Amino acid sequence: MCSSDLDLTLLTGEPGGQLSMHPWVAAALGPRQTQDAALSRHQRGAEMRLSRLNAGRGGFDDLAELIRHLAGCHRYNDAVAYAFQGCDLVGGPVAVAALLADAVPLIPTSHPRFLALADRECAALLTMGLATATTHRYQQLLHIAEDRAHADPGNADYQRDLSVSHNKLGDLAVAAGDSTRAAEHYQTDLAITERLAGADPGNARYQRDLSVSHDRLGDLAVAAGDSTRAAEHHHAAAAIAARLAGADPGNAGYQRDLSISHNKLGDLAVAAGDSTSAAEHYHAALAIRARLAGADPGNAGYQRDLSISHNKLGDLAVAAGDSTSAAEHYHAALAIRARLAGADPGNAGYQRDLSISHERLASLSGSSGEEPTDTEPGSPD
Repeated sequence: MCSSDLDLTLLTGEPGGQLSMHPWVAAALGPRQTQDAALSRHQRGAEMRLSRLNAGRGGFDDLAELIRHLAGCHRYNDAVAYAFQGCDLVGGPVAVAALLADAVPLIPTSHPRFLALADRECAALLTMGLATATTHRYQQLLHIAEDRAHADPGNADYQRDLSVSHNKLGDLAVAAGDSTRAAEHYQTDLAITERLAGADPGNARYQRDLSVSHDRLGDLAVAAGDSTRAAEHHHAAAAIAARLAGADPGNAGYQRDLSISHNKLGDLAVAAGDSTSAAEHYHAALAIRARLAGADPGNAGYQRDLSISHNKLGDLAVAAGDSTSAAEHYHAALAIRARLAGADPGNAGYQRDLSISHERLASLSGSSGEEPTDTEPGSPD
């Protein structure tokens, strides 16, 4: 069929290629078919789209249609799997959001991975700067998680999903400057994670969730100037992090969590004027981060963590009047940041980190005013 003839049909395709039906035509014809015919059509459509993708001739539309056809066949596990794979293939957040805007509504909310897929859509929306849309979407997911948890209160996975939803909305409330709403979500999350961790104390995942809940509330208390409440939560988080790291010393994630806890306790000690305790915590964090960065030198995140620890000890040395020690730490941080910025010159965050290091050294020599501060890694996620 030549292209001029093709233009007069309800089909689409390329010369010499495979013919397919416009999605809107397929949708319009669907209600007119029997259930068996519809299933057969979806199966053939899925096979055709998958064939195109495997042959390297497929594009975004083929991926979207593959997911639609798989869902039409009630092959929801496959549809979700291809949706997740598609997120890695299509590129940036705009394409991911577009793909999942069509895919997520096709998956039953009762599917075990529905919330995880919808969360991926929310992450894309948030990366695009669409905070209001993301909040609205997470509120919808919260209602789904609540319905699941209330229908089956003994299901620990449903309870955890509910806690995660509250955590996400708490984070968005913090970003929006609504500390009251954030506290409500975080407190609800804490109550759930305390129940789960208490019922299954040997479950490391639940224990870590509990430490994250304490960290979130500790950060909120710091922002509110409530040092007493902040210390309670951050000490509780640190105790859990220490137990997990001690029980599994080869787990880099647990080790990093512990380093973050040490830094947060060090920050609280600095605010309280206790430089001795601050130094102990900052040195403990530095030791952990030096090990992690040494064991995985290609991990930019670990390298950046190490630079932050050096800067914190440098700041502490400046406050103590020890310019020699301060210079050593600032130069160590500068060397790391110069490598990171050089290896990824398009990374604005690394460039900013490098400028902060230069400012600190300039300030140490008396040639600058107040220097900017590092953005320390937040609560473990």
